[in-house]
Amino acid sequence: MNPIASLAICNTASLNIYGVEHGIEDYVIVGMNDKTPRKYKIYYTTKGAYFNWGGCRYYLSEFLLV
Repeated sequence: MNPIASLAICNTASLNIYGVEHGIEDYVIVGMNDKTPRKYKIYYTTKGAYFNWGGCRYYLSEFLLV
């Protein structure tokens, strides 16, 4: 599975987006480094779309396309 977008957290860790599922509820498939990706619900605000991972908000606009 190849990532479509990535966000560097530190020198040795990154959050990778592997896909987006559209439907009544939208989900993003995210994994850290090479660990097994999980599905997270996408929420929407006036600032943009985000998902919660590890107790923090990560806006999709923060990620860089690969």
